[in-house]
Amino acid sequence: VLCIQFLYYVIVTDVTRPCNESKMFCFGGKGEKVQIDSRFCCGLLKRAPCAYVCIPSCFSEECCPCLVASHEIYVEDAQIAIQ
Repeated sequence: VLCIQFLYYVIVTDVTRPCNESKMFCFGGKGEKVQIDSRFCCGLLKRAPCAYVCIPSCFSEECCPCLVASHEIYVEDAQIAIQ
């Protein structure tokens, strides 16, 4: 069970890879992937890992890896987790 205190600001999405069940059967895996993102100001800004810092949503994690503002966790059933 995952408890998020500020649910109003959190976006939880299913980012499971295509054909995950088949790939897990053949190659193994950790389960289905869920991404937790904290955006606000109409989705234009993301919260940064450090306090009181905001990142424009257009910045990708590839450009600024030190500013990763989303977290990924593995769950048994992603559709249930994002509800």
